[in-house]
Formats: sequence, structure tokens, C-alpha cells
Amino acid sequence: MSRHLGYSKLSQQAILQDRMLYLLRLHKKAGEIEVEELLRRHGFNDCTFYWDDTYPFFRSSTKHMGYCIVEFPDKVTRDRAMSQLQGVEFKSKRILTRLPRLNHKNDQSVPSSASSKLPTASRASAQERNDDRPVGRGTANIQGVRMSASHKSHGNN
Repeated sequence: MSRHLGYSKLSQQAILQDRMLYLLRLHKKAGEIEVEELLRRHGFNDCTFYWDDTYPFFRSSTKHMGYCIVEFPDKVTRDRAMSQLQGVEFKSKRILTRLPRLNHKNDQSVPSSASSKLPTASRASAQERNDDRPVGRGTANIQGVRMSASHKSHGNN
């Protein structure tokens, strides 16, 4: 059974247990249920989807902002999803998968403040996004966790 929640409901335990995965480059017109069905087709039936609920303006104009965080039942399933879903074509776009990581190199706990507990994602290059928009520097601060550089895609889409 899958659930759909906002970032404000992100599971700190799942972050600490390394069971989260970013799905990036989702077609903005794809519905949340369509994304869920994509994962089901690949054998991932027991997931919780976290959608960005921090920007109500975008939330009212689109179904989502082109990405979500997925919580899996365990790390093994998350690792299988990361490799199996990387580069999968979905509504004319190729999905990117990324692992969230804690911001602080030595800190293994999740901060208690709500504003700093969201995972962060490194921005995809213009080539990965498959468009001509300029790429900003740094990371997008979504919640106290950063993407691991070792998990960037290897190859062109």
C-alpha cells in the first residue's frame, strides 16, 4: 500500500535508516497516482511518496514540481529501486534517481527544527534536465540532507 504525504511529514527515522530516494525529472503533468503506478510496474508496491508542499503557489498551478522523495520499507529495496529506475523513460522524460545525505559530515542525527530537516538535492545539469535553462550553483535546500556526489548518473540520457 502506498501513501502520499507532504514534505512536512517526512519520516526522520527513514532518513536515518537510509530508506529514502529522490525521483527527479518527473513530467510536471504526470499525476501522483501515475508516478505510484510507475513504481508498481517495477515491483515497488510498499512506498510512501513525499511531495513538495512548501511552495503553495506552485502546488496550485502544477501537480508537483517535477520531483518527489520516496520512502522504501528497507535500504535493500531502496538500492534496487535506485538502479532499476535510473534512466527509465516516463512520459517522454528519463527519470533520475539520487540518494539524500545528511548535510553535516559528522552529524548522524536529524536536526530538530522543521526548517532544517528536509533533504537537499544537488541540481541536475542542463544536459540531465534536457533543457536550455541556466543551472544555479549549490544545492536546493529541501531538508537537512544532501545528495551524495558518488551517486550522480554515469552517462548521457
